[in-house]
Amino acid sequence: MENELLVCILERGKAPNVCKAAIAAGASGATITYGRGAGETTFSFFHSLNVDSSKEIIYILIPQRLHRPVFDAVCEAAKVYEKGRAIVYAIPVLETTLRPREPEAAPPAAE
Repeated sequence: MENELLVCILERGKAPNVCKAAIAAGASGATITYGRGAGETTFSFFHSLNVDSSKEIIYILIPQRLHRPVFDAVCEAAKVYEKGRAIVYAIPVLETTLRPREPEAAPPAAE
């Protein structure tokens, strides 16, 4: 297994900051989609108004060697340790027709 897919499900509107953190940690990019929660505690009612349960879902394909720095950066940016904020998990990718880009090497110093 050379690659893995990080998945982050979080409150709508928070994905851009999480993607920036992932890229800063070494990811080459991310894909954001939208979803709707359906868990038991997802829907709240206040004076008979349904609170919107829209979610953003971020998919980040990374080489396995970048797991720890990218995973930690995503968890911190998504505030996963605050109850109800987000969930992040990794899925092994057995095969892909596309390899994640390697970070570009720094240009040689001018002499």
